[in-house]
Amino acid sequence: MRSVETPTVRFELGADGIVRSRPLDTETEPTVEIAERDAAALARLLDGQRRPLVVTLAGVVPADGKVWAALIRSLPKNLTAMAIVSTNPAAMGQFPKAIGALIVPVKVFSNAEDASDWAAQFVESDSI
Repeated sequence: MRSVETPTVRFELGADGIVRSRPLDTETEPTVEIAERDAAALARLLDGQRRPLVVTLAGVVPADGKVWAALIRSLPKNLTAMAIVSTNPAAMGQFPKAIGALIVPVKVFSNAEDASDWAAQFVESDSI
């Protein structure tokens, strides 16, 4: 398993071809700079390969619209799908307003297992 970390998030690329994120710092207020830094770390992990991403928002401080927009704008263009795991709608913050900028399938789940099952259909056979 390959991984990359920033002060706020850890991205792990599993043997199943799915990238999963988990928060490392749940108290820091999200900023545009943090979103851009985290997206750059994800791009380094992907290294040009097309993969789905499962994002866990458990316990994080909700992001505002500017932060979500910056994150979506900065995400690597080689994502094949994004599954978001959140049991608290407030953790989504302003994400629903920014979702239109994504050009990949996106779905919200209440548990990581269902999110991973859904994301698995977007793993390209040559990327495992």
